Amino acid sequence: MRKSAILLFALATAVAGPGVATAEPRRDLDRARELIDDGFRALEAADTATAEHRFELATRLSPDLAPAWLGLAECHRLQGDNLRALHAARKAAEAAPGLASASYAIARILVELGSPSAALDAAARARELDPGNVDIRLFEALLLQQEGRSAEASERLGDAWDADLRDPRLAEELALLLVASQQTERALEIVDASLNVAPARPVLQFAKALLLAEDIDRQGEAEDWFRRALAAGIREPGRVHLELGRLLVETGREQNAVEELERARELLPQSPEVQYHLATAHRALGDSEQAGLALQAFQRLNQETEASERRTRELGIALNEAQTLAQDNRLAESLKRVDEILASYPEEPQAFAIRAKVLFSMARRREALTAAVRARQLHPGRVEYHYLEGLFLMHSSRPAEAEVALLRALTVEEDSAEVHALLAGALVKQERPGEAVEHFQRALDLGREGADLRLGYAGALESLGRQQESESQMEAYRALPR
Repeated sequence: MRKSAILLFALATAVAGPGVATAEPRRDLDRARELIDDGFRALEAADTATAEHRFELATRLSPDLAPAWLGLAECHRLQGDNLRALHAARKAAEAAPGLASASYAIARILVELGSPSAALDAAARARELDPGNVDIRLFEALLLQQEGRSAEASERLGDAWDADLRDPRLAEELALLLVASQQTERALEIVDASLNVAPARPVLQFAKALLLAEDIDRQGEAEDWFRRALAAGIREPGRVHLELGRLLVETGREQNAVEELERARELLPQSPEVQYHLATAHRALGDSEQAGLALQAFQRLNQETEASERRTRELGIALNEAQTLAQDNRLAESLKRVDEILASYPEEPQAFAIRAKVLFSMARRREALTAAVRARQLHPGRVEYHYLEGLFLMHSSRPAEAEVALLRALTVEEDSAEVHALLAGALVKQERPGEAVEHFQRALDLGREGADLRLGYAGALESLGRQQESESQMEAYRALPR
């Protein structure tokens, strides 16, 4: 489904050049491009240290060359530092706002950070910039499916198909979505059209088999297409063996079905569905012992699934209880509940975040900061945890460290009004009013309001000698409801 990141960034190198500033000395620009080429060659050779060095030099020589930032983002991602990777990818997007590969890189990194909602926004932006890019289309569809929005995924891919974006990979994914939603006629039309162009693609063969299996008059053809998909080396053969076994059970060929389902069990040992169909086939063959064993395995796997789902529900209920107790100012009870949660779920970031807020309200600031840091470490893709860390650092009179935490927060979410407002305060504390006013204004633009914000903004403007603007902020402050 995905091109390699190196190929993607190489494409960006080819298309992003015209957007650079012409005022830079030609020599520096040419040297920066040479460094970018060297960096991608180093990435291809898996030499990330050399690649990172080359890309960093290129960004210093020419900060507006998006491919340098994209290459740097890939280096950081490969090194496991997704926050730095996201920062570099956002710099690429700033340098070349129309470059789809920058938004695509942001989306992929946000997924790794555990922020699928923000990743979807970035993927949609990439699709808008490059509507003909199948990799981006498929990535967005996969995200939508993971978020339980399969109908939207089908709609997105269907729009691409109707716009004559006739890529076999797109057809495969769209056909399977249509099969799942029982849109058989349209799915078969797409599959047949794609098989005419790419007859050897196993996923298309599998999709056709699934569709034919629904037609009682064409189940013999379905078996043939299932076997073709297996012979072609489909990536997930376990599911094909399962579906073929199910078909053979339905058509009264239980002995053949058992053979296929045994293969499916080897490949999908945690699938209760495989065990269920095995039990059915053995029972039809009169083998009550094997049927009983398969049924027991089916029940055990079902129970494990139900237990996992129950555990997830119980965690959600417990977190809500702890949050409600904190909101009711029953802090000691809330803290006790959180500690009980952490005893069972020692790496649950939301529990650490609630613990941090409760401890802060109890004036136990050092412990609150420790809990906030732990929440951020466990889930670096959630802006709230970076913000909490910054807030607690500010209240500990550590504005420089708070600035670092808040800049990380803005890397994750650029348009957080709360973060911009707090960052402005951290910059004022460090006597950097010129930078602070930019964040005060950004917070206001994003809908943030409040007395502290207006007063802080007015003070920063006054220290810069911008008296008239400062007075305007004071007027806005006086107009706030009391």
